[in-house]
Amino acid sequence: IKQSMCLLKPGGIVSICVYHGHPEGKEELEEILAYTKSIDYKNFNVLKIEPHNKKNCPPILIIIEKKS
Repeated sequence: IKQSMCLLKPGGIVSICVYHGHPEGKEELEEILAYTKSIDYKNFNVLKIEPHNKKNCPPILIIIEKKS
C-alpha cells in the first residue's frame, strides 16, 4: 500500500478491496485498517466503504486519494 501511494500523482487513487472471510482475514483486515487510519490526512483522503446489511464477512472497499 505504501509503495503504491508513493507512485500517485495529485488526484490519483489507490483502491483496495479486502476479502476477510478466510482464516487469516481478521488479522489482515485489522492491519490494513490500522495502517490506513494512520495515513497523513493533510496529504491523503481515505474512504472506507462496507456493506451495512450483509453478513458473513462481506468485502470492504478502501480508497486512498492523494490530495492536489
